[in-house]
Amino acid sequence: MSALTPAQSTWGSSGPAPWARAVGWIRRRAWPLSLTVASIVLGMAYSLWWSGAVRHSHLHYWLVPADLWLTVRDAHLVTWGALPYLYGSQTALVTLPGLPILLAPLAGAVQLANLSESFGPWTLVHPTAWLVYGPVTLALGSSLIFVADAWVNAAGLVGWRRRMAVLAAGAVAWDMTARWGHPEDALALAAALCCLMAVKDERWVRAGWYLGLALCFQPLVILLLPILVIQAGRRHALPLLLRAAILPGGLLAVVLAVDAHDVVRSALEQPNFPLLDQPTPWSRLSPHMAAHTIGAGPSRLIALAVAWALGGLGRRWRGQWPRLLWLGSVMLATRGVFEAVMVPYYVIPALFLAVLTAWMGLPTWRALIATGAAFATIVMYSSRGPMWSWWLESCGVLLATVLASSPLLGPLRSPRPSGGGSPDRARSNFRPSAPPAIPGSYAVPSTSSTAGRLFADVATMAVGR
Repeated sequence: MSALTPAQSTWGSSGPAPWARAVGWIRRRAWPLSLTVASIVLGMAYSLWWSGAVRHSHLHYWLVPADLWLTVRDAHLVTWGALPYLYGSQTALVTLPGLPILLAPLAGAVQLANLSESFGPWTLVHPTAWLVYGPVTLALGSSLIFVADAWVNAAGLVGWRRRMAVLAAGAVAWDMTARWGHPEDALALAAALCCLMAVKDERWVRAGWYLGLALCFQPLVILLLPILVIQAGRRHALPLLLRAAILPGGLLAVVLAVDAHDVVRSALEQPNFPLLDQPTPWSRLSPHMAAHTIGAGPSRLIALAVAWALGGLGRRWRGQWPRLLWLGSVMLATRGVFEAVMVPYYVIPALFLAVLTAWMGLPTWRALIATGAAFATIVMYSSRGPMWSWWLESCGVLLATVLASSPLLGPLRSPRPSGGGSPDRARSNFRPSAPPAIPGSYAVPSTSSTAGRLFADVATMAVGR
């Protein structure tokens, strides 16, 4: 009998010890862990010191995202068992209460500690509960950093380019939580990208649970549904969707059971506030409800229809993940075009995916241009202006960002596998292949140039089966 290793003798198993696996994971994820810590530190520093150091306010107030207190209030309602009040007329909750449920234990601890919170007209200069909620929500928003790292590793990026890809994508996503207080969007996008990763690896059970988890936080990921269905194929699509419906379906059944009227009203009306945020031309088509409130539902249905129509391109790009991820950014960007009342963080999921796609497959100079265009888009959407001019300029900058990150324009860089992976396998997963030959069709030109590649795609779609 061979001698046991220290790990085997200690833990009684043939695999490595749990502490060894943990240390290995930390070493492999040292860069995203470092960025997460930096994100939390920078977010809290911005919140606590920006007003005094930059705005020179004599109050030295803390910049706390106002929307976060709405989520905190909902978390308290969950803690108190007051679920019928979650979708009342003054809550503005239009999604499933995934984040309030997640934060409910923290809200209970904050209440026991008698920390101060800031609600509605009772605005506090220094709400001490923010010292707890701030780091936690920033850490939740940093989940996208780890998802970005997983995708660039799968693409074969190593060294400084891998670090730059994760840094650029994480910097774009930071604004969503640090300034606007919406970690639920980051969590939903992170779960949706984990679902895509599971689909790529043909892990269908895991993909279904990830999609269901994403829907519990933010139904925005429905925009990406055509890509998932097409890539899963007829055999796996229905079981994936049924499994994905378990978590959000159960949560929906609970809230419908306690307050069906308000839940249905909130889902149908989708209230938004044009005096608080930037109205767009689509607000003219939105129904007016209470004072200074319009329904954003019709414009969001238009965005959904356009996104799903664009998702049909996924049929021609099955298995070509740079194109599919870029297509996902285009589908998410429809929200920035068709939203009736625009809030800046609405476009960040699309920008995150565009920047990630650019660094995964494009030359460095183009990836830098796409990253700069993404930050310019955030600045543009954070401004206010006359409705038509603001909307046209903002959509133009968003379109420029999407085009700058497009893998359809210009040559793609060849990915190198990380670790001991095969270069051919990395290229087969992340580099677009030539369009399939179609019997009875004319020959398409060589795809070695940009024009040839675009012509090949158009010709293939035009004479499709």
